[in-house]
Amino acid sequence: MQNRVIRISFGALIALSLCFQVFAQTKAFDTGRMDKSASPCNDFFQYVNGTWVKNTKIPPSESRWGSFNSLAEDNNVLLRQILEQDSKTKSKEGTDAQLIGDFYSACMDEASIEAAGTKPIEPFLKQIASVKDQAGLLKEIAALHHSGMPAVFTFGVGPDLKDSNAVMITAFQGGLTLPNRDYYLNTDAKSQETRAKFVTYMTNMFKLLGDSSETAAANAAKVMEIQTRLAKASLSQVELRNPDNRYNKITMAAAQELTPDLSWAAYFKDRSVPEQPNVNIAPPKFFGEVNAMLKDVSIDDWKTYLRWTVVNTAAPMLARMNSAA
Repeated sequence: MQNRVIRISFGALIALSLCFQVFAQTKAFDTGRMDKSASPCNDFFQYVNGTWVKNTKIPPSESRWGSFNSLAEDNNVLLRQILEQDSKTKSKEGTDAQLIGDFYSACMDEASIEAAGTKPIEPFLKQIASVKDQAGLLKEIAALHHSGMPAVFTFGVGPDLKDSNAVMITAFQGGLTLPNRDYYLNTDAKSQETRAKFVTYMTNMFKLLGDSSETAAANAAKVMEIQTRLAKASLSQVELRNPDNRYNKITMAAAQELTPDLSWAAYFKDRSVPEQPNVNIAPPKFFGEVNAMLKDVSIDDWKTYLRWTVVNTAAPMLARMNSAA
């Protein structure tokens, strides 16, 4: 219910921002940006944008700049005005203004955030600590997905790549912290350095959760081991360019045959998602490896991996010592 309220509130905020954009736009097209001395037949870009390009400087903080960047900045100013006004106004409880204002105030209350430390994620960590078996592990993965934490694989809904009139549920490769599989598998010096720094970062984060130096280092190494296995079974960036590699539409029964140790019926139930005639489980190699890992990776090691998923996902919103580790 709380997540639904937050989604509704942000929906209202977005709608307000769009309204402001419409009212703020006074000209459909500003002809003052054109360079009418240029020939549209020879250089149409110069003809349309020449004066604007000549008079506009890229801000020092940006690598590129265009009219949509300006629009986004203007929109951010309007959004901030809405947020600050609602945070200072005592609105009726339950209204969008009250929810938006309280949410913004909580995010901006840095003193309380610093004082809280890792307390905001303690409920998640306690839940992970309570996992005793594979059934509990799968239930916990579903619970983390429900809270937006990317454990093991991704799950969502989107267009059917081979039927533009339909949408379908997709479970897809995931579970990595580094950008893609190459960061785990490349053997060049830079990749090795990146992995070493990543392990150091994980070690420091585990220390912030209260682990000893030795335990934190061991936990970081275990997470790296698990993620490397997931990476080896993942599609490369080049392979991802082929949409057929991202498409494996099968029945629920076939999905269960692919991962006999991962109950899709239980996962769907835990996510409050009705079972579907067909689902996209891709790539098959990845989920085959996930199924193997469910059998040969210990529950304690999976719990370490899930602890990492929680703290890493939440780090930008926790006390600064966690985001600066």
